[in-house]
Amino acid sequence: MKSNIIILTAIFPNKINLVGNQLENCILSIERLKQSFEIFIVTNNTKKVFRIIKKNNFKLENIIVENINFSNKNYLNNHKLKDFNYTFGKIQSLNIFLQREKKFHSIIISDIDSIFTKKIKNLTNKKNIVLLQ
Repeated sequence: MKSNIIILTAIFPNKINLVGNQLENCILSIERLKQSFEIFIVTNNTKKVFRIIKKNNFKLENIIVENINFSNKNYLNNHKLKDFNYTFGKIQSLNIFLQREKKFHSIIISDIDSIFTKKIKNLTNKKNIVLLQ
């Protein structure tokens, strides 16, 4: 069955940050929608992501978590332009998802600080890949 996929990249730095809170709010906004989405999270810290999922009782069957460090090509390490660090992470996340060869209707690649509203339906009515920033 083809589905609508939302790809999120959650890179946790070593210092204290808000990545966990942003990811939590983003998933909450997706789960509140009546449409069905599968959430594909690529991260450098799967333990933290699973803690967030468990703490909030998110539906685990709709969420797939992958470790970004296990991919064949790590775009995060091989570039010199620090301003594009997160963009390269999104490209890598899309590549990791596409390697699964999963059938999909639409893919939305989003920042984790995004809040999803019912207007997202307009993006998923067409077969496409959308990058939200």
